[in-house]
Amino acid sequence: MSRRSVFPHVWRGLLSWTLAVSMISSGVLSTAGASSSATDRDRARQLVAWACQDLDEIPFDEKLADAASDPRQMLSRGEMIFGWRQRFNFQDGDTASVERIAPQGQLRRISVEFSDAKARPKLLILADGACDIRQVRGIRYD
Repeated sequence: MSRRSVFPHVWRGLLSWTLAVSMISSGVLSTAGASSSATDRDRARQLVAWACQDLDEIPFDEKLADAASDPRQMLSRGEMIFGWRQRFNFQDGDTASVERIAPQGQLRRISVEFSDAKARPKLLILADGACDIRQVRGIRYD
């Protein structure tokens, strides 16, 4: 899948998520605007698109420029490697953990989890094997 074809899928997924989550009246789940900033949404979109492409190079543009990344950890069971996980630390104290599950090279799932400076989870994005975002959850703390 080319870089140009990934971004529309990711953006369309975030837009549909915003509409779906805005209809939830729970006190714990909230819209993207309440639980995270536009920067978080941009970071999430870029990290999902990057993980879909399975690039070693990190897309450092203005939204990810302040990120320091830990080394990629390969996920394995016995001899079989089925994916990887990588953590990003941002200057504002937030962290993101990106996980790509692709047993035998077949992409199955991508997850991006954001936590605030106090290590409290604040945003979770799940994408399927076609890189379409299927679930997004945000937590608002009082």
